[in-house]
Amino acid sequence: MTYFRRKRHKNEPRWIRARYPGRCSCGKEVKLGDNAYYYPYGKTLKCKNCGRMAELEITDDDINRVLKIR
Repeated sequence: MTYFRRKRHKNEPRWIRARYPGRCSCGKEVKLGDNAYYYPYGKTLKCKNCGRMAELEITDDDINRVLKIR
């Protein structure tokens, strides 16, 4: 059985498990081992809630780009 795997780019944001403690832009603390949304280009983290919102914004942008082409 084959699975479809989406191609990723080097600087594309992605979900990670935090290796080090950090702080989200909303001020919430991201602890060691928490799921966080990571931006490699700026080396910043977002907490779980902010990461979900950011992921939805990216998805919406992709959908809108496709709809404008058609």
